[in-house]
Amino acid sequence: MENFNIEKNIPIPDDVRGQSSQRPWHKMEVGDSVFIPLKEDDNATRAKNRLQQSTRTFCKKHQPEWKFVLRYRLENTGVAGTSGEVSGIRVWRSA
Repeated sequence: MENFNIEKNIPIPDDVRGQSSQRPWHKMEVGDSVFIPLKEDDNATRAKNRLQQSTRTFCKKHQPEWKFVLRYRLENTGVAGTSGEVSGIRVWRSA
């Protein structure tokens, strides 16, 4: 039988899952939107599903009354030296 060292008064660390600054949901006001371009090797449906899950999780944990709308988009990046149009997903905060 193994001996375990039982310790007292060790603080529980904060749960940092889902709190990364990868997505700007917490900064958005109603009417704000953000365009998230697809990566070259990414599948549009999977990317949209990931973003929908991210917004649902954020709302469930932090702001239950908030709502987000996601749409596939082809947008002009306005970056010189590029083809101009990029596929991606735009996310709006609607409530």
